[in-house]
Amino acid sequence: MALWMPRAAMAAVVFAVWMPAIGWARDMLGLREAQPAEVVRWFVEACVVHEGEPVAVMDWALTQGFDPLDPSIPEVGVLLGGRAGAVLRSPDATVMLATTMDGACTVWAERSIGPAVYLAWQQAVTRLSGSGARVQVQFERYVERAGVWRRQWQARYRRVGGTQELGLGLVATLTDGPAAQVFQLWRRPAVESATDPDGWPRH
Repeated sequence: MALWMPRAAMAAVVFAVWMPAIGWARDMLGLREAQPAEVVRWFVEACVVHEGEPVAVMDWALTQGFDPLDPSIPEVGVLLGGRAGAVLRSPDATVMLATTMDGACTVWAERSIGPAVYLAWQQAVTRLSGSGARVQVQFERYVERAGVWRRQWQARYRRVGGTQELGLGLVATLTDGPAAQVFQLWRRPAVESATDPDGWPRH
């Protein structure tokens, strides 16, 4: 059975899967490409290590030189999915990091290479598992929206010695051109569902 992501927690992932590259993100992040290894490192260090704890995520981000953005701007606030939280931009202006009070943590790279991001992520998962963390993949599938094929990956995660079960999600394009890639972690208890994250029934 798949790990079901609560509707509010998956707002950024749904947005990434169903929408093509969008102008507001280019305006916020510029035209530079995000390095896949850096995107993954930021997600692991900000979101996974701190298990979505918003104060810890914010402290980490500010220490790393991330700049806070005004969440009242609709184009920024969309990454919060209507929840209280903060959005910050990476020092090289290629990534946005969103953290919410309910423990969701999102890393959005508007321009990066999907296959390279996925490879870097798999290497990170191997390191996490090798350290004793539990990473249980729930599903990996391919979806096509607006003419773009993307990989959707989702897993349960629990750190070494931890009791909190987290959800991890990735949506990455399958082509080598720069495009939007998004990671998300959420802390709400997972429940099983007969539907996929896009709302369609499971067969």
